[in-house]
Amino acid sequence: MGEAYDRENRYDDLANRAMRGQEQQAVDAYGGARTDTNKAGLPHLTGNEQRPVRIGNPWAETFDAAATSLFGQMRSYNPVMGRR
Repeated sequence: MGEAYDRENRYDDLANRAMRGQEQQAVDAYGGARTDTNKAGLPHLTGNEQRPVRIGNPWAETFDAAATSLFGQMRSYNPVMGRR
């Protein structure tokens, strides 16, 4: 990455948090990542092998709240297995 992106302070940026949350909401809204559906024995509905925001990520709820406040909610938050 170039110098235009301040990776060290990326979570201070509301837009960055909202993008992470929206990406996860979209994956969940369209069926979840393979890492979610494999555990539950469900069919794969998206091409995403892994979740954009891992379960247990300490920033997950912050990402979700930022996305919901800026873009609206695509799927409700459930920290156990994505947003099911």
